[in-house]
Amino acid sequence: MKKRWIAGIVVLVVIGAGAGLALAGRELSRVVPVANGMTRVSFDGNDGYVIRSWRENYNAHGFDMISFHFVDKANGGQWNLVPLYGAPGKPGAKGADDDEIDALTVNGGADCLLQDFRLLKAAAGQPMRLIVATREMGDNYAASETVRFSDYVLTRNDDGTIGWPPLYFKLVKRTQSTGRYCDVNEAFDRERHLGTLSGVAH
Repeated sequence: MKKRWIAGIVVLVVIGAGAGLALAGRELSRVVPVANGMTRVSFDGNDGYVIRSWRENYNAHGFDMISFHFVDKANGGQWNLVPLYGAPGKPGAKGADDDEIDALTVNGGADCLLQDFRLLKAAAGQPMRLIVATREMGDNYAASETVRFSDYVLTRNDDGTIGWPPLYFKLVKRTQSTGRYCDVNEAFDRERHLGTLSGVAH
C-alpha cells in the first residue's frame, strides 16, 4: 500500500513538472524579439512598431531606448505613441497620470543589465503584455540584488478619457524575484521562463 502511495505521489510530481514546462514553453514562444531598429507588431489589431535605438556612451554604460507606436487607421493613418502608465521598478507607483513613461531604457554595465523587458504576443482572449525587470545597483553594477518585475497589459482608452492616449500599457502587477541576480535577464530566464534576451541590442 505504501509503495502504491509513493508511486502515486511520483506520478503527480512528474505530471505537474511536465505541465509547468509546457506552460513555460508557451510563454517563451510568445516573446517578441525586439532588435535594434524597427520591429513590426500588432497592437490590438492595428499595425504597430517597436523602435529600439542605441545611445552610445563611449564607455560600458551605453544604453538602448525603446518606444512603442501604432498606426491609427481610423484617423488617417496617424502614428500614435503607446506609453506605459506606472514607472517600472518604482515602489508605490499606481499608474497615475504623472507616471507616464514614453520610452523604456535597457541599461546596465559591462557585467550585468539592471533593466530589460519582454514583449509578449496576445494570446487567445488575452491582450498583449509587457514585462519589465529592474534591479537596484546595490554596491556596484556587478552586485547581486533582488529583481522587481512590473507587468503591463495593452489597454484601450475606449471612453476617450481626456489626457489619456488611445492605447497604452497599464501596470497591473508587481512581483519580486525569490533569488538575487546580477543580470535581470538571468531572473527573467530562471523565474519567469522568458529566455535571456529581449532582442539584439546593437
